[in-house]
Amino acid sequence: ETFQVILLDPAYYTTATGDGRIIFQYKDMSTTAINSEGTVGIENHTQTDGLQYFFDGAYDVHTHHLENEFAILFSTPLEAPELEVTLTPYGAPIQIPATGGSFDYNIEVANNGTSPTVCDIWCDATLPSGSHYLTLGPVNLTLPGGFLGDRDRTQAVPAAAPAGNYTYNAYLGNYPSVIFAQDSFPFEKLTTGQGASVTEWANTGESFDDWFTSVPETVIPGEYSLGQNYPNPFNPTTTISFALPEASHVKLTVFDLQGRVVSELVNGTRDAGVHEVTLDAGDLSSGLYFYRINAGDFSSVRKMVLVK
Repeated sequence: ETFQVILLDPAYYTTATGDGRIIFQYKDMSTTAINSEGTVGIENHTQTDGLQYFFDGAYDVHTHHLENEFAILFSTPLEAPELEVTLTPYGAPIQIPATGGSFDYNIEVANNGTSPTVCDIWCDATLPSGSHYLTLGPVNLTLPGGFLGDRDRTQAVPAAAPAGNYTYNAYLGNYPSVIFAQDSFPFEKLTTGQGASVTEWANTGESFDDWFTSVPETVIPGEYSLGQNYPNPFNPTTTISFALPEASHVKLTVFDLQGRVVSELVNGTRDAGVHEVTLDAGDLSSGLYFYRINAGDFSSVRKMVLVK
């Protein structure tokens, strides 16, 4: 195999997170490497986090299969998402007695962009010493474009917390070091005051459940298309994808070099979206084959190779 790894200097190729971008370029790859034995991905220096493109020939359904003169770009966002977080304390100024207590606040989140954004939300308290104590999260969220929502929460402050001036902080970003938006307000822990003793930094209130990261809605393609089968060459099964911008009657057939139809994979109406079908060529001979789609006024033909 002949391939190249390029590390782009973030000082010149900037990203919103300050991380460098990585390019994998493949010139010549063997069929074995890309279909059955190869593994491609990146991981951090502690081997505790990473991105896997494929493993031993097993690809994610959303990945393009490797082929000669193919490249993969690994990158964090080039521009920071247009996010806002706003904290509004109730009953300011907030003073917590020596025995501990709690305060109520509202946390509002907005995605001012047009695209969905996946991010973390978390809160912490800056102690009088300057250190930070995590009080909420991180919670992973999916915020649709134009999203605006808020939650009322209650933060308990324990008796063991040192007296002095605090700052309560909220963040949107990639926990813990990438921050896209933040807000804060002050509160004070007194040396005097009575009340029921509070033992921990408990955070309660309205749930974030309906903001949790979820599978995005199906994207409707803008045009008809017929994808290249994968794997290719194949033995004996391969997958063929096609895209429909609207519900259409689809006919997808496979034929040999003599133009004889050897398999009819689809013949019926399909909804708008991206579809996949599998061809099992176990009863066919090795060689070059073609597959053709007819959908509405759209027609396209691609070729594939069966190797046994």
